[in-house]
Amino acid sequence: MIITLSLLGSVDVFKSGADGYNCYRIPSMITLPGGRIFAFAEGRLHDCYDGPNHKIDVVFKSSDDNGTTWSKLGVLYSDKGDSVTINNPSPVFVGGRILVVFCRQYSSLLALRSNDALGDSWPATPTDITAQVAKIPGSMASGPPGGLVIDWAGGKRVLVAMGGTAFGDEGERGRAIYSDDGGVTWNVSSTPASRDGGEAQIALAPNGSLLHNGRGETPAGGKDSGVRSQSVSDDGGVTWSAPQTTLDFGFGSSCEGSILRAGPRLLLLSHGGRVNGV
Repeated sequence: MIITLSLLGSVDVFKSGADGYNCYRIPSMITLPGGRIFAFAEGRLHDCYDGPNHKIDVVFKSSDDNGTTWSKLGVLYSDKGDSVTINNPSPVFVGGRILVVFCRQYSSLLALRSNDALGDSWPATPTDITAQVAKIPGSMASGPPGGLVIDWAGGKRVLVAMGGTAFGDEGERGRAIYSDDGGVTWNVSSTPASRDGGEAQIALAPNGSLLHNGRGETPAGGKDSGVRSQSVSDDGGVTWSAPQTTLDFGFGSSCEGSILRAGPRLLLLSHGGRVNGV
């Protein structure tokens, strides 16, 4: 179950067992310029498992009253077959449209751009951008959660945090992909962003640098105790520092975390992680 807050208290946006899906996981939310809120998630058809070869779709709902009520469930993309995983939606709003980057089977990267500014209409077929960013065959996972749009070189740069083994690194490392034309063409950062690095988000720091917050590296045979690693970029996400700060929460796991800019000098970090495998 995914819960959002409204002026009236808590509201269930996606509820496990409702609308034909056994489970909903991996939420991401954006607010459009006119105030409409979009909430995206994975709709897991048969069970809650998230590996490849489980039937998972990317679904969404929208709200026009600040999250008090929500639309009927929409399916952003569902692949044919009963065992195809579509996962990790990372949305942004750029060029007057909603752009969502997501994965197929943790091995290819897709992008879908709404036909209109409100997200009322979507193309049936996404664009496969795997070849633009992958260096070698391997795994890849976008975000989650959402991407980031920054002012760059007189235009807008879209950034999405990535994790996986398809970027030419030794083992699994974090990277960033970026686009300067609204998501038509993409590049991948030339250096890793963090250790392990998946399940990450990028935020604009108060000093103008970009901050990548991702999964930390668990020592071989060691216990995953909630370590998150951070890297910094001063060139719009093209290159990243070695992890400068390691956040060890001492509970849960290193998976999943959100970092957002909230005001001129404030960054908000949210992290929970798994407890007992949940």
